[in-house]
This record gives sequence, C-alpha cells and structure tokens, in this order.
Amino acid sequence: DGAKFAAWAWESDKEGSWTSLLSGADTVTFSVAKAAGNIIFVRFSSEASAPDWKDAWNQTEDLQIPADKNVFTITGWGEGDGAKSVGTWDKVEGGEEPPVVEPGETVTVRFYADWAVVNAYAWGGSDFGAWPGKAISKGNDGWYSAEIAKGANIIFNNGELQTVNIENVTADVCYELGETDAEGHFNVVVNANCVLGGEEPPVNPGETVTVRFYADWAVVNAYAWGGSDFGAWPGKAISKGNDGWYSAEIAKGANIIFNNGELQTVNIENVTADVCYELGETDAEGHFNVVVNANCVLGGEEPPVNPGETDYYLVGYIDGADYGFGEVADDYKAHKFEKGKVTVSFNQDSYVFVRTDEQMYMTNGWLGTDVKSAELFVMEEGGDKLYVPAGTFVFSLQVNENSLLLSYAPATSLKDVDVNAVVTISDNMLNVVVENAMNVSIYTVSGQLVDNCLVNSTYTRAMNSGMYIVRIGGQSFKAVIR
Repeated sequence: DGAKFAAWAWESDKEGSWTSLLSGADTVTFSVAKAAGNIIFVRFSSEASAPDWKDAWNQTEDLQIPADKNVFTITGWGEGDGAKSVGTWDKVEGGEEPPVVEPGETVTVRFYADWAVVNAYAWGGSDFGAWPGKAISKGNDGWYSAEIAKGANIIFNNGELQTVNIENVTADVCYELGETDAEGHFNVVVNANCVLGGEEPPVNPGETVTVRFYADWAVVNAYAWGGSDFGAWPGKAISKGNDGWYSAEIAKGANIIFNNGELQTVNIENVTADVCYELGETDAEGHFNVVVNANCVLGGEEPPVNPGETDYYLVGYIDGADYGFGEVADDYKAHKFEKGKVTVSFNQDSYVFVRTDEQMYMTNGWLGTDVKSAELFVMEEGGDKLYVPAGTFVFSLQVNENSLLLSYAPATSLKDVDVNAVVTISDNMLNVVVENAMNVSIYTVSGQLVDNCLVNSTYTRAMNSGMYIVRIGGQSFKAVIR
C-alpha cells in the first residue's frame, strides 16, 4: 500500500522525538539513542512528508525496548477505532552500529530560499513543534539558521513548498535549493563556503543615499551590506549632526542596521532614497522596527505630510481582490494616510501601491517579497506593487519632489506580550500580570538594566518618564512612560 513508517522513542520522564520517516515493503530499520528505553512504531500514509501524530494510520502500544533484542515484527495492524498494532521482539546479530552522539551536542544548519517565510521542522533529537515547525528569521548574512541536536533530522518549508528530509546532520552546514524530486520536494545543495551570491557589487555603482536615524543611545553604529561595507559587526560609529540626526551615506539599494552594540534595529533593506528613521516597536527577537519620519523633523507635533489639498490612499490587490483601481477605481478611500501613516490588516498576501484622486504611484517593476520599503512613481506602464504578507502593519509615506517613499512595519502592542502575560501602563506605573512564573527584565533604550526579577503573579514599579524595553518570557516590547 506504499505506507511509510517512523518510530517515536523516548527516555523515561523525558520528551520523545521522531526518527526519520521511511518507506519499506518488508523491513524498515530505525536508529535510536542507546539511552531511549521506550518506543512506539507508527504507520503513515504514502502521502506523508514528515512524521506527525495527526497523520498516523496505525501504531503499537508504548513498548519497552528489551536490552537483548533489536527487531520488532508487526504481526497485526489492529482493527477498529483505538485498536493497536501488535507484534513480537527478536534479536538479529550483526549490522553496523549507528554512531553514538553525546547528549547536548548541537549543529547549526543554515538555509536559503527566496521565500516570504521559512519554517524549520525537526525530529530525531530536536522538536520544533507540529508541522510546519517553527518560523526562523534571516540573519545579517542572508541565511536562515536553526540549531538542532547533532544527528537530528530537519525539513525547511514555507507551509506549502518544502525540502526533502535532511537526515542525520552531524556538522554545521549551509544548504540552498536544488531540483525538485518526483513528489515536488526540493533537494538541497551544500554551499561549501556559506557565501550567498559571491561578493555583491553595489546595486547602482556611484549612486548613494543618505539614511538618517535617531535613538536616545549613548553611541550609534551603522552596519551595512549589499553595496556598502562599514566593517564587521557592529559596523562603524556615526556622529550626531546639528539637526539631531545620526546619518550614514550608503550605496543606493544597499542595506543597513543601526545599533549601539546591544540593541539594534531590524534589517533595513534596499534603501533607494534619502530617508529619516526613528525607533518603532520591537519584534519577537527584541529588534526595533523603524518608522519613517516623513519631514525629518525631531520633536514636537509633525506638520501634515501632505500639505494643501492632496490626500493619499493605500490601494492595490488586497485580500484577494482589486481595490482602488481597474473596475473598482472609484472605491479607494478606506485606507487614507493621516500625517503620513495608516494601519491596515491583511488576511492574506497582498500587493499595494498609493494613489491620489488624480494619480497612481507604483513601484518601478517587481521588487520581490523581501522588500519592505520602496520608492513609488507615477507610472504610465511597467509599474508594479509592493508585496505585503498577511498581518497588521503600519504604513509610512514620505512625499518627495518627484516620487513617494512607502514603507511598512508590523503593528505590535505592549498588551500582546504573551498569551499568559498582560502589561499595562497607568500614569507612571508599569504593571505586569502573569498566569505562570515568568522572568521580567526592564532596560533603558541605551541598554542599562533597570530591574530583573522572577514574577509569580503581579509586578508593579514606578518609572521615570522615558522609553523602556520590557522583556517578558523571551519577548521584548517598548514601553513609553509619559
């Protein structure tokens, strides 16, 4: 019937893990750690791509592995709901012993694919949860990376596309996509030097842009790549100008991160026009998103980005339907920019641009799915849209003389710190309520530790006015005390 097989093995009082998913007619051989004393043999559909309990056809009872036997023969698959497969243990001499991996040994697996999201699914010593596993982020070097137990197995996927099973990984390695197999799964190719695309030349040789940045940090460094290079991390220190901004000149189309050696912004990629950034909310990794300051004026109430009578609206192919152009060109005013910003929620991948009552502003061709900031022009032909994944985002619009600069960042809330934690701010009081014991750390934006303690139920602290980073249970968020 083409069935596939896997085994779930575990030590007493410890979480178990899957072996590789294997196909076999009469005999299937699994390797498990010597310390594992318990095992369940599971039968899956031929369509299964990775072992997962929800896809199981049949399984044995919880079995104890006899010290003197190494073969289990299924004698009956079981019939009816809840019936378990049965069999007998035996001993077969000979065969090569699998390598013994010491507990705690890990390897780093780096992977690259031009996907909007990359997940890692692991088994056989590491477990990132049910399929499709956990989402992993791209590093400054362009690689997605996952740390797994030495000898474990991994599949990279985006929820739809996936690699083949990458099994028994015993050393650090870098993989890129190869050809697909008969099932449509990508084989992987080792990148021996772990360098993507060789040495990248400037996107536009000779052309530069000025990126201004403000944060209340004692020192500000700029780290750049993709056409500009300020040295190894954390890059070069940059000075504050008379206008209060820190500025760096980079090649047009290059990428940059601002940091103080401890705190940092997210990757700011493909910068194609002069722009001013301030700190926004932090993401799940504690990195600051950035917000465009359209007028490059620090402090005070910013004047409207769009002086006079011109209003700007976010339109495009949104949630699976055209909005604001084509046959629905007259319906476009739901997402109006106010003082250069608008917040929009998307239920699925969408593609956006900006319009006024008279003009359409679009990207100069397709920019890909990794770009979060783009220059828009009045396009008669060849124009395209900016990709946006599902989620809620704050869009910022900067109006230049002959173009617009559109960027977006995730809209996060301090109250969303964790499903088991609620944070509120009342006057100058920071209040934290947790369901389970969690570690709470508070930092200034310059990285100075204010408090660090284990909270079992509630935490309250009087705070001086300013901006702070609150870290709870591994997540970081910004708190502003007025």
